Amino acid sequence: MERLTAREKGIAYYPHCFREDTCGGMGPDTTCEGCEFSISVCERLASYEDIGLTPEQLREVDSLYQEKCEEVAKLKEQLAAVQKESVTYEENEILNNDFCEWKLVDTSKDKMPYIKYETNCGFKYVGIWCREPFCPRCGKKIKMVK
Repeated sequence: MERLTAREKGIAYYPHCFREDTCGGMGPDTTCEGCEFSISVCERLASYEDIGLTPEQLREVDSLYQEKCEEVAKLKEQLAAVQKESVTYEENEILNNDFCEWKLVDTSKDKMPYIKYETNCGFKYVGIWCREPFCPRCGKKIKMVK
């Protein structure tokens, strides 16, 4: 943003009014009332005043915004670390043995097309083929084992 004001020894002034090509380098005088620069400065100042905050309040908002941005960045790093360490659903099932193992125990040709499974939850299944993804006895996901 191009500043319209400057400060010297704590006093604000318009540098524009001290340029040779604008006001003859002499600073403000009686011709300032119709000056386009003065009007643009007034418009910009009004825009800032329309916000309704003092410069101190704006600095505080900026400071709080910076703090929150830093917090968000830290939280994103923590989330990335957690996601990197997390396991997939399938890996979690294996780690927690959160499935029901079904073992094929009989495929006698004289009983075809029926097959027989025994499970680690005690369920015995005899049928053509079990198409259900979950054990009807324990409710856990079925895992076929040899």
